[in-house]
Amino acid sequence: MTQKMRWRTTGGGGIGGGTVTTAGNLVFQVVNDGRLLAYSADKGEKLAEIQTGLRGGMGPRSRIRSASSSTSPSWAPRER
Repeated sequence: MTQKMRWRTTGGGGIGGGTVTTAGNLVFQVVNDGRLLAYSADKGEKLAEIQTGLRGGMGPRSRIRSASSSTSPSWAPRER
């Protein structure tokens, strides 16, 4: 497998920020100002941006769970 950068975006990083990549061609990014962003993994196209109201200290997995329980965006994973 050859790893090379396909696209790049600003934001994230630092304490409480980060990304999660899924097998379904999605990248979720948490930005420290409380936004949860979803991108297509192959092209980097922004698919969704949600202001969660949660700032710092929580990674993408926690934000996805919080967003799905309160706003139910169509791309959010469902609880099993």
